[in-house]
Amino acid sequence: MDYTSINTQWYTLTDDDKCEVDLTSGYVTLRDKNHNTKGLRMDRDILISSIIEALSELQSLKNYETSDQQYNLSILECFQDAISGFIKTSKENQAKWEK
Repeated sequence: MDYTSINTQWYTLTDDDKCEVDLTSGYVTLRDKNHNTKGLRMDRDILISSIIEALSELQSLKNYETSDQQYNLSILECFQDAISGFIKTSKENQAKWEK
């Protein structure tokens, strides 16, 4: 990976701000209520694998309960429910392709 400069910027989102992630194009856009934007673009496969890697960091690897681990598990379950719904819809539509 080549860097022309190393510059880290931190952004804090408020209630009216949005973080939009487009997995088909690899765009991540931060947009505030005044429609100011900051964006990042990367290869879509890199973006998807980065999301998967970040989710893997939420795994509970301890054999005892902590509030952080319980919270992380609830996040993973939320993703599981959402992804299961997406897969179900996609498979139902895929069945229609073959007709």
